[in-house]
Amino acid sequence: FGLFSQVIMESNPFGMTYRTPLSNLNWADLFAAELHCDIEDNACLLNASVSSVLKAQSDTVWVPWPVTKTTYLPWQPVIDGKYLTDQPLNLIEAGKTAPGVRVIIGTNRNESYSMVLGPFHNPLSSLEYQASMDLIFKDNATQVLDLYPPIPDGDNREMISQISTDFYFACPSLRAVKAISTNNQRGHPRGLLVSLLINGIEGSTDDSTLDL
Repeated sequence: FGLFSQVIMESNPFGMTYRTPLSNLNWADLFAAELHCDIEDNACLLNASVSSVLKAQSDTVWVPWPVTKTTYLPWQPVIDGKYLTDQPLNLIEAGKTAPGVRVIIGTNRNESYSMVLGPFHNPLSSLEYQASMDLIFKDNATQVLDLYPPIPDGDNREMISQISTDFYFACPSLRAVKAISTNNQRGHPRGLLVSLLINGIEGSTDDSTLDL
């Protein structure tokens, strides 16, 4: 604490659940294997060249199916109990943030589009879209489909993008802004774009702010 007096956080995926070092072992094992190192061999890992590290990172980026809050982002911070003691949104809502720091939190309309193109290489039919919702949201799928109905004769990857943007970025960011403001920590309640909050209504390019 005490390092900053003002903070801007953009595109922060508050909705993602960071893993612990133990639950992160699958990714770490794959990464170390790509470098021909044992996961416990720090000397081998630290001596790897930049090019080999970048290649190993690229080769081990994979998103298990079905996507969950802990697997959506292959490379992420971990809850180690020292530098990060809990999920960031949990800490914010518990008031465990630096007092007196002004905060602006922002996110974009299509945060998740490039991520959606990873698991969904081809256009997604309405039937495939509905099946995906059943796999991802299970008992809540019907409610999600009511809010994000399929495009009957179009590519439904756009709908997946809207859902994941709202789920991982927009709604949790709104929760964070409200929590900081409620905790009387001088959080600035004007951190989200109107075009984000109305979820990309056609023709909306307004970048004004919304008073919460």
